[in-house]
Amino acid sequence: MSRVVIPGYRLIKKLGSGGMAHVFLAEQSSLTRQVALKIMTTRSDPEKVERFFQEARLVARLHHPNIVAVHDIGEVDGLIFIAMDYMPGGNLTELLKQQPSLPIERTLQIIQDIALALQHAHENSIVHRDIKPDNVLFSLDQSRAVLTDFGIARDQLANTELTQVGTTLGTPKYMSPEQARGKPLDGRSDLYSLGVLLYQMLTGSLPYHAPDALTLALAHIQKPPPALPTNLAWLQPLIDKSMAKQPDERFVDGQAMIAFIQSLPRQQEQPYSLKPEQNVPVLPQPHQDCLFEEKVLGTWYARQYQLHINLFADDIESFQRHLAKIQEYLYSWRPHKNRRKNLYIHITAHPWIHGRVQELLHASRQENTALGTFMQKHEVFLQLMDDRGVLVEHSWQPLSTKMPPG
Repeated sequence: MSRVVIPGYRLIKKLGSGGMAHVFLAEQSSLTRQVALKIMTTRSDPEKVERFFQEARLVARLHHPNIVAVHDIGEVDGLIFIAMDYMPGGNLTELLKQQPSLPIERTLQIIQDIALALQHAHENSIVHRDIKPDNVLFSLDQSRAVLTDFGIARDQLANTELTQVGTTLGTPKYMSPEQARGKPLDGRSDLYSLGVLLYQMLTGSLPYHAPDALTLALAHIQKPPPALPTNLAWLQPLIDKSMAKQPDERFVDGQAMIAFIQSLPRQQEQPYSLKPEQNVPVLPQPHQDCLFEEKVLGTWYARQYQLHINLFADDIESFQRHLAKIQEYLYSWRPHKNRRKNLYIHITAHPWIHGRVQELLHASRQENTALGTFMQKHEVFLQLMDDRGVLVEHSWQPLSTKMPPG
């Protein structure tokens, strides 16, 4: 490939090689701009050729700042090429070699960037199927993470599949359980792989290790999500939800994952205890938004899902605004079919409005809203504190028609 000539492009240097293509830094002569030129190495395999064209067709449908854009595709002298955005900040594999575990905020920003990219791809019926460090690129100042390599992506609107059902494509270290089984996939499979990436960036290690691809696939299928170190335990719900074995128990989409991340109380070192009456809540300050924290308790076969909400209310109007945000959040907190779910609401407010707050919450049970539906089916508990930080209700009182656990 050293003497490759692509009319209209001047090859500057080789950036890397994949299974079926070389990637070069090149200058597009007509626009005098630098691009990444991906050139197919062989035409002997018709399926690989079709995949190469499929990648260009799929990415051409996507227009998002966190997805590498395709500018051109062509064929000359038997060589097929794709011209794409050049991302000079390197990729996540290179970054992890320099720094095996990344700072928490840096990690969460990268995850949110890729979740945005996946949200856009999934909305266009495209499942990436190969989320891994090699496929996460960075802008020059590394402030923006960008998703690339849709070579094995699946177009859910297409009538044909290049690989037969039951055949596994992807990278075993990052495969979802259903991907490892060769089952049909949707966007939640990509979010599982993103959860694996999250664990790796936080800890400097992959969640599962095995001597061969088959054993590794079985680990993804059978083993529960791994526990984070103690200092990262407050992020465990994010790992558990991202890497849930059943797709219905994961985030419904990338936006739900981002909303969850943004709701996490920053700098919290320890998770909530198992018994709500022993909790020391993280209290919001006046004028601060609601704080949401999701917890997953128990073993995989007896999981309990908890949502803890802490809020400060200056007056009834501010509480009603918080209540609207709770309704919105509960709409996205809808997986975990046939699982036990509890909601704990801790409210800091002036005693003058406590009665009205309780009336509004109790009235919600009869309403056809997210909170009302939740209260009719699951357990909801309330704890009140006055604006001086003194508990008014010394134990969690049930709000729902369900009885509290013994």
